[in-house]
Amino acid sequence: MVQDLQKRAQKLESGGGFIFQFIEGTLIKSLQCGDWVLLDEINLASDSVLNKLSTIIEGHHILLNERADIVETKRHPDFRIFMCMNPPYTSAGKKQLPASLRVKLTELYVPELELETDLWPIVDRNAPSTMFSER
Repeated sequence: MVQDLQKRAQKLESGGGFIFQFIEGTLIKSLQCGDWVLLDEINLASDSVLNKLSTIIEGHHILLNERADIVETKRHPDFRIFMCMNPPYTSAGKKQLPASLRVKLTELYVPELELETDLWPIVDRNAPSTMFSER
């Protein structure tokens, strides 16, 4: 590791330019391991991000070209992606998702919970009883 750092330092000092290293993020690791991912406020994402997510949803792999080569990353069969959003046009920047992405998703409308007491039956049904000591 020290030798690697020394080589990189020499390259920078000699005018070799920037050193770039691709590091897989949470989404790619989850895709490979079969984890579940929650993306909140998805309608604030840029079009390029939405296009890449569409590729992940419809296929069994994604091609990563952030490195010098192109690497195929296969989607684990247990991988799930959940996208949440507030209604479009309710505040600045929020827009409707493209129809090409929406047809690949299952949409659920969840009305706003106005009282805290509305939330506790949901928590009681889904959370372990030891999770909360008091309410």
